[in-house]
Amino acid sequence: MKPNKKLVGKRIQAIRLGKGLTLEQFGELIGASKSSISEWESGKHLPPAKSIISRWEKGVMLPNFSRLERVAELGNLTVNELLYGNNEYDIEDLEQRLMEIPTEERLKLILRVLNKTVKNTKEKSSC
Repeated sequence: MKPNKKLVGKRIQAIRLGKGLTLEQFGELIGASKSSISEWESGKHLPPAKSIISRWEKGVMLPNFSRLERVAELGNLTVNELLYGNNEYDIEDLEQRLMEIPTEERLKLILRVLNKTVKNTKEKSSC
């Protein structure tokens, strides 16, 4: 199963923001070279880590494995949890967020999800 890049990006962003780090600070923590940092500070180049991390957070691309390991370590997660989430936590978070939606809208959303689930189940069983 392929990881959902957008969800991985949200997890990466949550780790960075939870640590109170800027994109540049986060880039330093995940292994940007000193020469790169020097170039950023001197204004010769914009931090590539900033644009790369921004692309991760938007779900455009995923970090390489060594950086995935470092990001997971910073977030006290396994690489698997970073890529696929922690189902227990995700379900609790989803339930809490769902309860914040007004009742009528929440019921419509639940019905829409149930209908999609039934449709997907039927499509998979016919294959």
